[in-house]
Amino acid sequence: MESSLLVDIGGTNFRYAIADNKSKLISKIEKIKLKNSESIDSLIDQILKTTPVELNNIVLSVAGPKLYDSIEMTNRNLKIDREDIKAKYKLSQCYILNDWEAVAYSHLNVKEENLFNVINKNKQPYNNCILCVGPGTGLGVSLLFDHKVAHATEIGNINFGIKDLVDDDFYSFSKFRKIEDVLSGSAISKFYMYLTKKNLTPEEVIRLAEEKEIEALEVVSDFLKKLAYFLAQLSLIYLPGKGIYLSGSLVRSLRYFLETTDFKKNYFLSNKNSPQFKILENTVINIVDQEHLALYGCLNYINLVQKA
Repeated sequence: MESSLLVDIGGTNFRYAIADNKSKLISKIEKIKLKNSESIDSLIDQILKTTPVELNNIVLSVAGPKLYDSIEMTNRNLKIDREDIKAKYKLSQCYILNDWEAVAYSHLNVKEENLFNVINKNKQPYNNCILCVGPGTGLGVSLLFDHKVAHATEIGNINFGIKDLVDDDFYSFSKFRKIEDVLSGSAISKFYMYLTKKNLTPEEVIRLAEEKEIEALEVVSDFLKKLAYFLAQLSLIYLPGKGIYLSGSLVRSLRYFLETTDFKKNYFLSNKNSPQFKILENTVINIVDQEHLALYGCLNYINLVQKA
């Protein structure tokens, strides 16, 4: 049976796994912290030298926009080209996916037990589109159509609508130039620093909010309002009839607040009129409580390609 090397390259970490094609499971995932001077080729060389099986294919999930089967990374000075890798390692196939394209493909086999419903549970799908959203280091948004085709976006890097998310009288607009500056972990830290002059990680701010600290609660509440507004706008743009799926460690850490606030009534459905209101009323939002989605997406993608 053919085996594939699955790789997820982020801004700081290189995660990889080896899986048999046609499998739906990944048995062991390794993580390497990337050094500034380290090349992707050197890491792949190390893996290929030590792996006990012959690898026929490589599927890479890379943080950056994909153009002509190559990706120039967003957070590193690195360009990864499909044909270069395929030729160098004499592979049957090499595939390169944007990281959120890979996340979208992961939803082909996300289990119900790994989903936490935020709003509108058990609504019947009105089309076959899934919307994947993840505020984290940046902001990822992608779609999966008809369980077959994923499409990544660069919505996090646009500035259209930024003034609707930032109160210019309260926050310094100069610090928020694109959507992901407002809807990311770093945004939580920036907003908290504005209120308190304290430089904390987003995880620390969320922990203080759980302990009922007033400023942290204000920041988290404001973040959820912005997230709900953004998701409502995306719902009207893309009409995700099979639901919105939020993923990433930041969203998972906010689960308590999503349970205890009326996210649906006070945030997601506010300021919308019929018939748009009906679209939002029928849009399911879930949190995906699962790690390594990009690697599972890489595995699902190569299985789809081989099946086709």
